[in-house]
Amino acid sequence: MAPPPPPATATMAAATDHDDPHDERSSALSSTRLLVATPSHAQRSSVVVVGLGLIGSAAIRYLSAAFGSSVLAIGPPEPSVSWETYSGPFSSHYDQGRLARIADPDPVWAALAARSMARYRALEQASGIRFHEPVGSIRVSPLHDNSLYRSFEVARRHGAEQELFEFHDMLQDRFPCFQFQTGDAAIMERGEAGFINPRNLVAAQLAMAEKNGARIVRESVTEIVPMGSGVCISTDKGRSVLARKVLVCAGSYSKFLLPGDAKHLDMTTHARTVLLAEVDAREAVRLRDMPTFIWHLPKNPYLNWVYGCPPVEYPDGRVAMKVGGTAWKAADVGNSVEDLSAWFKSGGDEVEQKVLEEVLLQQLMPGLRTLSLSRKPCVVSFTAHGRPYIDAVDGDRCLSTARVFVATGGCGAAAKSSDEIGRLAALMVVHGRWPSSDMDSSAFRAVYARKGKTQSSFSSP
Repeated sequence: MAPPPPPATATMAAATDHDDPHDERSSALSSTRLLVATPSHAQRSSVVVVGLGLIGSAAIRYLSAAFGSSVLAIGPPEPSVSWETYSGPFSSHYDQGRLARIADPDPVWAALAARSMARYRALEQASGIRFHEPVGSIRVSPLHDNSLYRSFEVARRHGAEQELFEFHDMLQDRFPCFQFQTGDAAIMERGEAGFINPRNLVAAQLAMAEKNGARIVRESVTEIVPMGSGVCISTDKGRSVLARKVLVCAGSYSKFLLPGDAKHLDMTTHARTVLLAEVDAREAVRLRDMPTFIWHLPKNPYLNWVYGCPPVEYPDGRVAMKVGGTAWKAADVGNSVEDLSAWFKSGGDEVEQKVLEEVLLQQLMPGLRTLSLSRKPCVVSFTAHGRPYIDAVDGDRCLSTARVFVATGGCGAAAKSSDEIGRLAALMVVHGRWPSSDMDSSAFRAVYARKGKTQSSFSSP
């Protein structure tokens, strides 16, 4: 494993093989000389980040350490009206609980998680915003499930504090809040494993970015147009921004904002429904030591996996467990902006809610006492190779000359790992090359659906 990454307050230079990011500043700030036929009223910036979610907020923090006030982040605020009447872009990070753990059968995702989680405490201290609850995380699968043992081994290589349980009685004694089946095995991960509050993590990242001088604009980007040696970004409020480079971190909306052939980025967006199981104060106290969970259900006809967080307080004052799942079959709602909006406004799928209720209340936690059960819609964006896209997406331009970059496609695993994803993307934009010597750039290449093959700037000089 690579040496630990820099703390939250470190400069970009400390994280980039001793290259000075300010070498780029003089040319970036001269972007006005590099653009042609641009609006006379446009604002100017060296780098613009589109998207204020988990990845975008991390990226703008690292970019702001290099460029200060010459970087700008643009994204809509969380809707202040009901989703049914809201007309702007949606986001799935409007939430109170996302799992944090290293254990994963994919070593790339394990590395991204380990490096991000190692910085949580420093970011909390620097920002003054708490977002991390290290309550532990349990991963349950049938005994002899290869993915369980592979996850254990991969996590061990990345320094995870964990224990393997292969006997039913030991599991039941250690975790009485759950009901285990004969033949279940589990990994219990401690250390920094647990959950994060995604709203607060975004707030912490943006607070640090603003301390570094970054400008935050709460608007929706409508168009990105490459021109000359830069780009022009337009918003729904009539704002135009000229920049030398743009990094798009807009989740499922990314491919609709990207210019040219980049619009054909190979991404599918699966509809997901999450269950909120409200509990009273007494039940919340009983479950205060409950770890987060990921549970493999190979015999369930509807769900392959379920996951959940212990009870947390939501903005409306309710205290609820969040439970979600991975369906064997899921609708792709990412074919258009209209499809995405329609899904978020639908309120979620009633059938999936009922399946989640049955699994939670009859199988995993039959003793759970609930006050109410409700659902909310969510989406998960999948890439062609199952890892996030972190790449230049600017036609035939290589990384060193590209103007348009992307960091998107969370594949259901990016929230906990967003700090490292955003860091890699920021360093790529700053230095015009792949920034990591121990993570293969091919794992993050942008893939275009229309052409049916991978096309990436990483192979170019």
